[in-house]
Amino acid sequence: PTVASIIKYPRPSIGVKKFGYFQQDKETFDSIASRLGLVSTDEFGKVIHHRHPLVYLVEAADDICYQVMDIEDACRLGIMSFEETKSLLSSFFDPEVDTHFYDSLQKVKKTVTDRNELIAFLRSVVIGKLVGLCTDEFMEHHEELLAGRYKPKSLIDALPRYEADAMKTVREQSFTRIYRHHSVMEIELSGFHIIGTLLEAFSKAVLQPDLYYSGLLHPFISEQFRVGADASVYDKLMSVVDLISGMTDVYAVDLFRKIAAEGSLRD
Repeated sequence: PTVASIIKYPRPSIGVKKFGYFQQDKETFDSIASRLGLVSTDEFGKVIHHRHPLVYLVEAADDICYQVMDIEDACRLGIMSFEETKSLLSSFFDPEVDTHFYDSLQKVKKTVTDRNELIAFLRSVVIGKLVGLCTDEFMEHHEELLAGRYKPKSLIDALPRYEADAMKTVREQSFTRIYRHHSVMEIELSGFHIIGTLLEAFSKAVLQPDLYYSGLLHPFISEQFRVGADASVYDKLMSVVDLISGMTDVYAVDLFRKIAAEGSLRD
């Protein structure tokens, strides 16, 4: 169930934009799906598995935390103003219905003078409200989720109108104001360059192991990611993907610098 709960898209990596596992893991996933009794349908000659019910909870937790906390982070970094952030987070509460929230907010304002702490308070109550709503939705439609008949794409998509509109605004603002901000895009550009460089270097190392440069890189390939010389090209390249995706950011950047420096010396 733990493995199944993180497979947001229960389909292999061939012919689809979004997938939950690589083709080499298809047999493993099929055995998991069979053991757990995941509902499946036959479409165009292919067996299509429905999500494990716990995926909906993991997905909701992911959406709630990242969407809401990105707004808080943007405020701390000066990307969004305090008033903008306060307004966005408060928009999850209807003044005519959520009077208890506005009463609590007034009390907090009297004791909390630090703006970051006030935003942290708003973030926590928004997350608490969304968690409660998604939990209620999950419990209310529990049987449909188990039977693979749940219609909404996600629990977030089933939020009540007021909260759904607020979440939609947060997503729009996150994309236009945060994810497209030059400081964020600079990091993303660096990430593309670093990952691309590592993929190219290690792919060459496993496909052409007899090269001197490949020999320099082999010690950086952990034992668990090594495959035999007679392995297929697919398995060799997958070993590189597994290697790099398992790196921490700090280690990947450090290794990139070493490879880039060595490359400039050769040039």
